[in-house]
Formats: sequence, structure tokens, C-alpha cells
Amino acid sequence: MNDEANEKSVREILTVKLGIKQGAEEEAMRSGLSEIPGIRQVEISRFEGTVSVEFNPQVIHRQEVEELIRQPGRLLNRLDEGGGRRWAASYGAYLVFAVALVLALVSLTMAHTGGGQSGITPLYWVVNGALVLLGFSNFYRAFRNLFSKSEVNAELLITITTLSAMAMNLWTEAALMSFMAIMAHALRKAVVHFTTRSSPLNALLGARVALVRSGDDFLEVPVSEVQTGQTVLLRQGMMIPVDGKIISGMGEVLESGLTGESSFRIKEQGDEVYAGCVVQYGTFEMLAEKVGANVSLAYLEKLIHYAATRKTKRQRTVDTVAKICMYILVPGVVFVAILYGQFTGWDNRDWLVPSIHLALTAMIALSPFALILATPLAVYAGILKAARRGVVFKSGDVLERMKSISSLLVDKTGTLTCAQPVVSTIQPFVGHTVDEVLKIAVMIEQKSNHPIAKAVMRRGQEQGIKADPADRFLEFEGGGACAIKEGEHYKIGSLWLMQDGRPIPDAARAWMEAQQMSGLTPVLVGDKRRIIGGISFEDEVREGAAETLRLLKKQGIRRMVMVTGDNKRVAERLARQLEMDDVLAECMPSDKLAQLTRERSQGYVPGMVGDGINDAPALAAADVGIAMGAVGNDVAIQSADVALLTNDIRSLYEAVRIGRQIVKTIDFNIFMVLAVDAMMLLFAFLHWSTLEETIMAQMAVVFIVILSSLYIYARKV
Repeated sequence: MNDEANEKSVREILTVKLGIKQGAEEEAMRSGLSEIPGIRQVEISRFEGTVSVEFNPQVIHRQEVEELIRQPGRLLNRLDEGGGRRWAASYGAYLVFAVALVLALVSLTMAHTGGGQSGITPLYWVVNGALVLLGFSNFYRAFRNLFSKSEVNAELLITITTLSAMAMNLWTEAALMSFMAIMAHALRKAVVHFTTRSSPLNALLGARVALVRSGDDFLEVPVSEVQTGQTVLLRQGMMIPVDGKIISGMGEVLESGLTGESSFRIKEQGDEVYAGCVVQYGTFEMLAEKVGANVSLAYLEKLIHYAATRKTKRQRTVDTVAKICMYILVPGVVFVAILYGQFTGWDNRDWLVPSIHLALTAMIALSPFALILATPLAVYAGILKAARRGVVFKSGDVLERMKSISSLLVDKTGTLTCAQPVVSTIQPFVGHTVDEVLKIAVMIEQKSNHPIAKAVMRRGQEQGIKADPADRFLEFEGGGACAIKEGEHYKIGSLWLMQDGRPIPDAARAWMEAQQMSGLTPVLVGDKRRIIGGISFEDEVREGAAETLRLLKKQGIRRMVMVTGDNKRVAERLARQLEMDDVLAECMPSDKLAQLTRERSQGYVPGMVGDGINDAPALAAADVGIAMGAVGNDVAIQSADVALLTNDIRSLYEAVRIGRQIVKTIDFNIFMVLAVDAMMLLFAFLHWSTLEETIMAQMAVVFIVILSSLYIYARKV
């Protein structure tokens, strides 16, 4: 334990500036450096163009690390705009060439079956040798890891079996095993490339310059050189290069690159805008608040990469099983095969060759290639797909916990509702009409920024009610507002504000009590002498909230609990409307934590959905914390396990569905691999399959695992 602690304490970090722009270039740099002994972690910031490497100076010198970084860096910097595509195309061409050679090899082998060595043409040897040479890089990597890291892996197993087949003059089998290693490596790289290239970060890096104010003009400067506090000009069609706030102008912004939403949002003075979004219409100036690697998109991209590359609990278990296969099962199978050969009636002079042939077949049947790929590729593709839809999982382990959730605590304000009131009913008194009550309310509230005032103004616009502004206006905190128009006094607000000498009709009192009993917020409207009418307000339920909760129950979440600091009547009214199983009203953050404990004591695995700072403790304490509308809310993102980048509650269902889909795919992959391996091992000892057939079966399993993982990313639903 002490040795491990000492080893962790011996570390250094080196940061070098390089011009890395393409996603494929980044992947090539990261994978190359990660394989060097002594290098623990590689962090690449394409915003700042830097590569940071954490290494153990007792294993590798700092100067050597810098040379390793700069050598591939010079190569990558020579790549032009198509460099990333050519890097990926090289893997594609590599795989296509290998497939062509395999098909040719199989055709030549079938054509000369039964002819012995004399029946094999020189073309066969050329094709066979080319396939073995193509797999040389895999063999080299396997032995390098063995001697430098003492790492025994699937590539080493394939290398040993390939060399053994060559020693036994089984050249066709050796070429097929070489191709299996080629296919697994190339397809794995292809999945990583094609899922990475659509990252929104790549799109932002395409915005190479920004228009920054300099005196009375705007100058073009590289995006990486934009500083906090500078004014940036955005025009129609431009991508927003930094996070900030609009200080003048307005426009429509498409946020699909960041949140996955395809709809436009109107942004005006005071609104926040984020890097990676596109100005669809309009022109505005913004104040840069977060730049470079600090923009929300860069932070989210880092979270996504961390989640996609960090091993899950399932993957760690699978890796342990794979190591058992390598260290125990494979040698055991070889030993059993040799004993089996001695006691099956084979001629004593020839027992060794059939036994080794059987051992090779059994080793290929137990090859953990497909098993090792079963989890990480599905996690990688699924997490990137979720991010494309505005859902960020902070680790792969969250996916597994997501599948186990059986109860969900959902915050009301800002999650189930839009956190802004809307007019529910308008009640006229003393012979007045609805339009008259609304017109007076609009006249009073025109100069107020209170949420209730905004709700009145929206209803007035919807019904085409217009009113001239008041001559004088006064607002009372927590009570309402009053105005004077042409010498007449008008008021809108709570009951105590109206109790200034004018009579309050019993009908008005009864109406207010009825509205409060229904969970609504009522206010009265009156002039100097009498009560003219009343207006009640309710929180606007988010579109799709009820349907989302129903779909979540179909996904296996058995219990829905609303938690809110709002009053009990309001909460119970909304809970009935949304068919919640329980409601906890008038609660503080500590009450939400206590409710999580109660859920666990009742046998549930609780998740928590919230949107604000007040929800942070509960988000962190839940088995899965889900932050809604998390863009720009650093506290929510850091506290939660899942960040929903939009305020659309339907993305909550997307998060649960995609998470469970990924776990389902992983379980399918693992079950299929283990079943095929067991079947091929049995067939080998029963002599029902040849070495070639076992190799082909393993290649098919590897291909299916990769295809099923890629399908997660590619499917539309």
C-alpha cells in the first residue's frame, strides 16, 4: 500500500504547445503517447493547442517526454485540412486491403485443396506472406507491451498462436489469425474516429477567427487569442467563439451544436450565449466572459471524453475475466489438449501434432479479443450519442447505476414547471367584463419586471389587449403595484394591499379562498372605491412533462416523488395533474436529503432531478443525480452525474433510455461472446470444428460486437 502511494506521489506534468486541430489527429497523438511506459495520462486541449502529459520521472526522463510529444507534433502539424480524413482513410484502406487478401487466400486455398504442398502456387505464398506482414505491427505491439509493461493481453495470445501455426506449417491458419488481429484493431479505430468526428468541438474549431472590438473598429483575431472582457461582434451565419452575454442587438441563435435542440432561440440584451452555437439571424455584440479552454463546450467535451475512456465496473470485471483466460484457462486448455492427444488412440509417433493443433484451436476459442471490446466501444458510442442529444454522462459507471434506478425525486420549479407563472383565470366583479379587468391590469403592470407582471402582459398580448401607460407607478415588494391614470387610482395585488378602506366583497374573498384551495396564486384588481376583479396564476407545466413521466415508468422507474419548496396546496395540485406517486412540499435542501434516505430504507434505488444550486446537495447524494438545463450552471454540472443541457424535460427520458440501451447492448455483447467461446471450445474437443472455422467464428463475433456498438450511435431513436 505504501509502495503504491509512493509511486503515485512521483509524478511530473509537462505541457507543450502544438497546433492540433483535427479530432483524428488528437486521437492519434493520445493513443501513441499512452502506450509509452511511464506516461500515466495525456490531456489535449485543441482550444489552446496544448498537450499536457503526466509521467513518472523514475521511468522516463522529462526531455524524452518532450521529444516524444514534439516528434509526432511536427508530423501532425504538416497535415492540412484533410489530414484527419486521410488518417482515418489510411485505416480504412488498411482494412480493405487486408480483407481483399483474405478473400484471395481463401479462394486459393479452396482451389488447391487436396493438392498438398505441390498444389500450392507462388501466388498463395505471396498473399499469405502479405497478410502475416500486415499483422506485424500488432505482433510488435504485443511483445513491446510484454517486455516494457509486463502486459499479457489478447494481442499477445494471437501473436503466440500465429507463430505456433507458422512453426507447424499451418500457413493459412497463421494468416487468418493475423487478419483477426488486424480487423479488431482497425475496426476499433474506425468506431472511435467516426463517432468523434461529429463532435460539436470540431465544429467550433472551424471558427478560426473572431471579430473583436479595437477602438471604433472590429478586427479579426484567432479564436484562441480572444480575451475575457473583450467585445465580440456576431453576424448572421457566424459561429459564437466564446461564452458571454449580449450587450447590444439581438438575433436568433441555433444551439443544436451544444444542446442538441434544433429550434432557434431569440437572444437579446442581457441574455447568455455559448460557444459552439450559430447566429441564424440578426447581429449583436457580446461581452466575452469565458474563453479558450474555459468555455462551456470545452468543459463538457472534457467530461464526455473522460466518461467515454474511463473503465466501467462491468469493463473492469470483463478485463479480470480476460486476464484469467490468459493466465489460467489458456495454459490449462493447452495442457488438457496435450493429455487428450495421448489418450485418444492416436499413433504414439504422431500424437504431438494433433494435440498442438487442438490446443491452438482451443486457444483461439478462448481468445478474449471480442470480450475486451464488448464494453468500452458500446460505452464510447453511447456516451457520444447522448452528448449529441444534449445529455452528458460524467462516467460510464453512471450508465450501470441508471439501469438500477427504481424511484425518482423530481424538483418542481424549473424542472416540471417553467419557473414562471401564467394566468390561469380572470374573474370580473361588480358588473365588469374579463377584458376590462385585464386592460386595467395591463395598464398597471407595464412598468414592472415582476414575474406576475410579465404573465399579465403575455396574456394581454395573446388577447390583443392594449392600454396606455400609467401617469404614475409604484410597486410594493411582496404585495403588488398601484398606478394613477388620469387622476384615477388603480391597484393590483394581494388582499392586504386592497384593505385600505375600500370594501372587500364576500364574493371576492370566497373566490380567493377557492383559488388558494386549488393551489393557485390569486391577486385582486381594483380602483379607489371597489374591487373590479381577480386574476389567478399557476406555474406553467413544461410541455411533455406528463408524457415523459409516463414513459419513465415504462422504463422501469416504479415511483415518482415531487419535491419542492412551494406550498403544499400548489404542490399537491400539480402532483395530481402529473400523476405523481407522492409529494414533499415546503421542504428545504436537508429535507430532500432525508427523503433520499427514506427511499433507500424502503428498498428503492433513488435518483434525483433538479436544476438549481439548492438541488446540488441532493444531486450529489442520490444514486444518480440529474441536472436539468445545466449549460452555464457549473455547480449543477459538478454536483450531478448526468447533465441535461436543455430545459426540455423530454431529454430526461432520453437520458434514461439511452443509458439503459447502452447497458442492454453491453450485456448482449458479453453474453454472445461467452456463448460462442464456450460453443467453439466444445466443438474443438469434439472435433466438430477446424482451426480455420474457429478463427472465422471469432472474427465474426468481433465484427458483431463492433457493429452492435456502432449501431447505438447510428440509430435514429
